[in-house]
Amino acid sequence: MMTRGTHEEFAAPSRRLDRFVALACLVLLLLTKGAAIAGAPTPNSDQPSAVPSPSVLATPAPRPNPEILTAAPEVPAAVATRALDSDQPITALSAAVVATPVSTPNQETPTAQPEVPTAAAIDAPIIEQLHNLANGKFDRIIGSTKKRTSIDAFYAGRNYVPLWLTDGKANARAQATIAYLGQVSADGLDPSDYPVPDFASLTDPVALADAEITLTTSVITYAHHAQIGRVHWSRVSGDIFYDQSAADPAEVLTTVMEAKDVGEVLAAFEPHAAAYLALKAKLTELRGGRDTDKAQIGNGPLLKIGMYDERVPHLRARLDVAGEGGATYDKPLADAVKKFQAIHKLKSTGTLDAATVEALNGRSSDRQTDIIIANMERWRWMPRDLGNTYVIVNLPDYTLRVIRQGKQVWITRIVVGKAATPTPIMSAQMKSITVNPTWNVPDSIAANEYLPLLQQPGWQHSPFPTAG
Repeated sequence: MMTRGTHEEFAAPSRRLDRFVALACLVLLLLTKGAAIAGAPTPNSDQPSAVPSPSVLATPAPRPNPEILTAAPEVPAAVATRALDSDQPITALSAAVVATPVSTPNQETPTAQPEVPTAAAIDAPIIEQLHNLANGKFDRIIGSTKKRTSIDAFYAGRNYVPLWLTDGKANARAQATIAYLGQVSADGLDPSDYPVPDFASLTDPVALADAEITLTTSVITYAHHAQIGRVHWSRVSGDIFYDQSAADPAEVLTTVMEAKDVGEVLAAFEPHAAAYLALKAKLTELRGGRDTDKAQIGNGPLLKIGMYDERVPHLRARLDVAGEGGATYDKPLADAVKKFQAIHKLKSTGTLDAATVEALNGRSSDRQTDIIIANMERWRWMPRDLGNTYVIVNLPDYTLRVIRQGKQVWITRIVVGKAATPTPIMSAQMKSITVNPTWNVPDSIAANEYLPLLQQPGWQHSPFPTAG
């Protein structure tokens, strides 16, 4: 049987042993903490350091970057140090925490390379030049202050980014536009009225800006001509009345800018009435007979046998006439010309006149072509939309036609004015029609036409109709 005193005697040495173990652990902890401070980045002083494993100690820690302050990794709460007077043994920190070194930036990392310049950056010098639109720098190209104001408003709305240039080169929009303007002769227009720049030969920002505005101005001029004609109707006659106006330049440029098919958009400015398209087809037909593969015979004086002319060698080659006459118009050549005239239903004289030269070059009469082009111009004066039902008067053939849904439903003969008293040419909305109206001789006709007729000597018959 054990007494209380005996138990305490055995318990005392045990407590002394526990204190000794605790003291030894404390010494070991202090030594470990000192080693951690010497071999690792600055630790959190509020947390005990773990004892690193041999593998960790064998790996030299990377040199910290002195310019970057890096906090040591936090020790999890689960491994916090317990009180020394606790009855539980002290547990060493996990080596995994110490084994993970603090990463430091590589001081030799190369700096970021500059970005490739964008289209706007490449076009920046051109954009800078276009900013001078408002102060009139390009007026020598534009030619109108009013037009310049509208063009400047368009470019200002897009921060003066070029419309026709991308990366300093002509873009697809410019190429399509230049191609279209080059073939407007099919509509009876002259391509030289719409100059286009050679972007490929230009590198200077000033020259490229000039080229940009040149093409812009040409497009606006073309749209004006195609919409309402090259010649204003008031310059032809004071008896012509139309209420037509060209689109604002900024609107034209915006339409082209937003177009998926530039050629289609530009063609839309031209009339598309059936009569206009028929004239266009006739113009193509008249021009289609021209043989462009052969050298053209130049215009010149009428040639007869024995005359000298530099066109003669070309004429011999065209008609396949051999001879040693050189540039002299001799009889064999005259006979060949006479035969050509007979085949082409020309007056067979054997002399080289203007009509024969036209036929040799495959050209139709200039007068025919001019008439077609003039009538195409007149169609540009007309409103684009005549409505589903309309009345059209054709003065040259003295007819009036009623058109409904694109088909003629009625036609009648009419009386037209004279050169001194022409029939007015106009387009207006009809509000009423009077059928079989009562007609009396107007005072102006009676005074200006009938009265002078009655005053002529020997006049015996009344010009006025009488009841029979």
